[in-house]
Amino acid sequence: AEYLGEAPPALVPPVVKFAGSKRWLVSLLVPRLHLHLANVGGTFCSPFFGSGALELALGWRDAVYGDLSPDHANLYAVLAADSDAVSDALDTLAALGDGESRYYEVRKEIWPEVRGKLSTAGWAARVIWLVKNNFNGLWRVRKSDGRYNVPWGKRFDVRLPGREHLAEAGVVLSRSAF
Repeated sequence: AEYLGEAPPALVPPVVKFAGSKRWLVSLLVPRLHLHLANVGGTFCSPFFGSGALELALGWRDAVYGDLSPDHANLYAVLAADSDAVSDALDTLAALGDGESRYYEVRKEIWPEVRGKLSTAGWAARVIWLVKNNFNGLWRVRKSDGRYNVPWGKRFDVRLPGREHLAEAGVVLSRSAF
């Protein structure tokens, strides 16, 4: 087992930033985790992937990831399989504009009763776009109906991850199980 690239603290930064992320701990945890896993030859398991800050920075080849959110599971599975399709869908989505009304339109597109109309890459791109445009990087879904319900974050200077960033994340994710 080894890194997929250069040493820590950040092999690949997270594609999205979530509230409650372990991003601030990456520089402390990655060297220790890498040393420990290298010594024991273990599999790194992360049942709460979220933003993937720790997991993407670690880049461990023998890894198993999970997340209860179907939105996150789809995002990372599609990135691992075809990051170019996610990039293309994100470019198309970004070209359609932003703002409050656009945010609420996109938010409705991933609700369980209508997201079947989207490709998996289109769904993944919307998750990225929504997190970048929402309030405080939150991801909240109602238990009763599975609808994502975070309000717009009043952002107009949103920086979406680029094609190269998504491709790098896809490489790390493709070498592990999700």
